Amino acid sequence: MDSEKRIVEIHGIKMEVDLRYAKRIDTYRVGDAVKLLIKEHSYSSSYSTYPGVIVGFCGFAHQPAIEILYLKNDGDICLMAFSEKADAELAPFNDYEIVFTRADVLEKMDRKIFEKEEELHTLKLKREAFVKHFGEAFPREMEVALEKEKP
Repeated sequence: MDSEKRIVEIHGIKMEVDLRYAKRIDTYRVGDAVKLLIKEHSYSSSYSTYPGVIVGFCGFAHQPAIEILYLKNDGDICLMAFSEKADAELAPFNDYEIVFTRADVLEKMDRKIFEKEEELHTLKLKREAFVKHFGEAFPREMEVALEKEKP
């Protein structure tokens, strides 16, 4: 009879659960908002929570997975295939926990795109300056080789 009962602690409250009647069923659909608890590093015991959305399910025979897009604190959007063996946990997102809007996320992404475009423009200018002034310090053969490598 004792093997049918288990003591479970939730937020410091200990409860005795009869396993004959207890059942945990989580139902998720594509598009559901979720919280993702991810272990920061394999050598660390610290975890962080990120908001995310379910974008698909992978019905692999040996290890099915849930595909989740989640938002990091710096605005990066990451894709994770959440499975039973992942160093992560999944929980539903409550409406009162949502602290950002779709417009907020899109604004962050647009800002990052602008920053990367500026970085690309700067790198192109540096490359042009290098190619233009390269002949002053090196023989012409090296400059021709560089021109052939140009994308």
